[in-house]
Amino acid sequence: NKYFFLGTGSGCKVLETEDNNSGYIPYVCFQCLFLLWCMAPMSWNGSQIIYNKVVRPLFLRHEATVDNMVSDLSGKAMNVAENLTREGRTTQHK
Repeated sequence: NKYFFLGTGSGCKVLETEDNNSGYIPYVCFQCLFLLWCMAPMSWNGSQIIYNKVVRPLFLRHEATVDNMVSDLSGKAMNVAENLTREGRTTQHK
């Protein structure tokens, strides 16, 4: 058996190569290449492409919904904080 030390974006692993690990090495190679592409110092690197083609369009499409949800949640959090403050004051005065 041969042992390999693999450093990936998710940590470092010592890998014993056997038949049951045959699919793992190509996955790690793909993962490393993907991360290098995302961090490459060029204008068409992976992070720019993923952001401009996937993340930003999804965000813009659902921006109003997300804003409404955040507004509702902040209002509910304020009500809970006020109720807890009010309850704390009433128990202190007893």
